[in-house]
Amino acid sequence: SGDREKPLRDYTGAYAVNNYFFMLKDMPADTDWLSDENGNCSADVLCLSSLLDIGLTDGNPDPEDLIDTKGWYLELHDHEQVVTSAITVYGTTTFSTHTPVVPATGSCTSTLGTARVYNVGFMNAGSRNGTDNRYEEVSGGGLPPSPVAGLVLLDGSTEPVPFIIGADPDSP
Repeated sequence: SGDREKPLRDYTGAYAVNNYFFMLKDMPADTDWLSDENGNCSADVLCLSSLLDIGLTDGNPDPEDLIDTKGWYLELHDHEQVVTSAITVYGTTTFSTHTPVVPATGSCTSTLGTARVYNVGFMNAGSRNGTDNRYEEVSGGGLPPSPVAGLVLLDGSTEPVPFIIGADPDSP
């Protein structure tokens, strides 16, 4: 969630919202998939009560906790917004965020804000960046580019090599 087109502090409507990143399951063959949520959401829709809440500092959720949910949601830091598209490669979902910084009183300049790149497991939002955090800060802040992935042949090789740009805090 978040308004990618208004990531700056000056957009008070966007700045004051609590944002999340979502993974929603889809079961089109199950005719009761949405109607089962009427007790949680008062309608045949998915709502926050349909999903498992995964905190920024929580460890990986118990797989049993995910079985009876329609997905999960990850609450972001205060004023943080997702500002890139998300991509999932080999079970790892990558996206980046931006948090504007309020300038110090009397300061003539401001920073570019805090930029973070998240690498989480698609099924459980578990950290996939080799740290206990689900994210790493991008040096210099600002608005990072969307991650891009593909396959490339290197120097006469016949086997394509996978790549992803924008999944590492140093790559933007």
